[in-house]
Amino acid sequence: MTEKEFRAEAAELVEALANGVSALDTGLRGGRVAPALINDVFRAAHSLKGIGGLIGLPALGHLAHAMEDALDAMRLGKVTPTTGVLSVLDEAVELFQKLVEANPQEAARLEDRVNEVSRRVGAIKTGVEPAAAVVARTPKDLDLAPEFFSVLTEYEEHRLTDNVAQGVPIYLVHAPLALDAFDVGLGKLTEALKSRGEIITTLPSSEKAPGVIAFDLLFAGQVAVAELGDAVRALDPAFTASIVGTRPRNSVQAPEPAPARPAAVEEETLVPAHSAATPRTETVRVDIEKLDRLMNVVGEIALVRTGLGRIADLLRVDGGHTQPVIELQKLARSLERKIDELQGGIMEVRMVPLTQTFERLQRIVKKTARELAKEVEFVVHGEETELDKLLMEQLVDPLVPLVRNAVDHGVESADARQRAGKPAAGRVTISAQPRGNHVLISVEDDGAGLDEVAIRKAALEKLLVTEERVGTLTGRELWNLIFLPGFSTRREATDVSGRGVGMDVVKTNIARLSGMIEIDSVAGRGTRFSLTVPITLAIIQSLIVRVRGRTLAMPLGGVSEILAYDGQLLRTVEAREVFQTRKGTVPLLRLGDVFGYPGTDVANGYVILVGVGLNRVGIVVDELVGRQDIVIKPMGRLLKGLRGIAGATDLGERSTVLVLDVGGLVEEALGVNAAA
Repeated sequence: MTEKEFRAEAAELVEALANGVSALDTGLRGGRVAPALINDVFRAAHSLKGIGGLIGLPALGHLAHAMEDALDAMRLGKVTPTTGVLSVLDEAVELFQKLVEANPQEAARLEDRVNEVSRRVGAIKTGVEPAAAVVARTPKDLDLAPEFFSVLTEYEEHRLTDNVAQGVPIYLVHAPLALDAFDVGLGKLTEALKSRGEIITTLPSSEKAPGVIAFDLLFAGQVAVAELGDAVRALDPAFTASIVGTRPRNSVQAPEPAPARPAAVEEETLVPAHSAATPRTETVRVDIEKLDRLMNVVGEIALVRTGLGRIADLLRVDGGHTQPVIELQKLARSLERKIDELQGGIMEVRMVPLTQTFERLQRIVKKTARELAKEVEFVVHGEETELDKLLMEQLVDPLVPLVRNAVDHGVESADARQRAGKPAAGRVTISAQPRGNHVLISVEDDGAGLDEVAIRKAALEKLLVTEERVGTLTGRELWNLIFLPGFSTRREATDVSGRGVGMDVVKTNIARLSGMIEIDSVAGRGTRFSLTVPITLAIIQSLIVRVRGRTLAMPLGGVSEILAYDGQLLRTVEAREVFQTRKGTVPLLRLGDVFGYPGTDVANGYVILVGVGLNRVGIVVDELVGRQDIVIKPMGRLLKGLRGIAGATDLGERSTVLVLDVGGLVEEALGVNAAA
């Protein structure tokens, strides 16, 4: 494996650690932390410890070793999980995430922080009150052979002792399995038992028979003997379950076990190449850069397809429907279908659900609520919605300030909520739903809503708006002031917010993704931020237009309607041009004026309505050339961030055109910054 692959594996382990610590926190709040969950988190820390040296980050291994020791003490019952303990583990997880993404120089700068957090994590196993003592473990407590205990690990001994102390029934499940497919049968049995209790250990049995391998599973669960016996025999008549300690109430004796399966097999059983005897991996990790290169190649092939179609049309015009022309047209159409299938297949590989992103946001909400001493419920809808992986990674940066602000600025204190007749615990909801070629992601809280008085005051104090202008702003225009650079209603900055950079970054990052953001707020009821982003930026359908002699590409995802330009439908409101549509007026944007193209717009052009919700504008173009799939290429360092431009694309025949940033153009027309 390469260093990049090891880092990817380390990132997955850190994600598992983060999810595990979050689940421990949820369990602690619910009154019970599942021992199996602690063990899973311990294993993730153990695996991460070994990767640090492989990627040249010994600090990663050092911190993971401290976390492994702390979790080992916790899983052995020597340490009781508490809110304070989990808070320290949260800090370690955040540091893991920074280390995995760091180069050697950045990791060196984090060394002091790593040592400090490692010390605090290491103190967990000695600085916390041990768990309550449990009864001693002796062979006479259970109906098991004495030698059975000699093969148990320390953790398995602890789990057995803990269950005995709590009066949980202990069973010995015996499972003879055919040698050629034992892993499948053992897997099904394990799943069935885990759904009913805890598997303490799985050991090979001393039973010997031709073609058979047997296992003994020590199982703890609040289940009746007869019920467990029926459950295991339903999987295989040869399976048996017998109680070896702490008989459950109202249980009945399990019936005599069915006779073991015959050792001899009457006829040979053929095992497919991909059966349990020779397991195969169902997934493979692919570098996203490789998919990008592949997508670019597909985009180039699409241009070839377009060229072939154009040649076929020219030949048909010049020579009529001759047989070679007909065959060429058939080949062009067949190539088009295959390219569409190839594009769809690559996009399926790139698409991933929002589950991991939402889980990360949940951890941030819990951490922020803990820091602010607030009780906040986090609700998720639509986590199965899929986005391009590359785009989703870039979406995290704008979402993090939104959920933090929802907890900090949105949700009130418990006392304030109760005075307002609300539950003491606030609620932050994040949802996602597909909208054609876009995804709508909403972050909503049930707090006090945006404080318009505080917004006006802060904007005036920071000279972001004039006295004359602030009184004329609509509610939506006033809300949009929070996206201006340097805006904050906080008098003092805290570790959570108040530095006046968060919401500006949100708006900028969303614009970079060719997306848009809307605000809705109701006093006393809460605030909702709605983000609309494309599903992918890899390859998109576009509308090719001409403006004052220039050809441009406009992503179709943001287009809602195309109207004929009619001068009689023009109006001027507060020195702004607006266009009358069936659903009211929309601000008008002339691309020629935005980009400084000489000349004037033609009288018989078009108005293209773009945007979502109330954020809609009309863009004036002279001509509609047609539709085409495009691959957006970056503009390069010197032209990066050019207003209203998302990138460039090749239309074939050595024709390179600019691709419009629809979200940026909408904001340009709506004049969010014009409030000042």
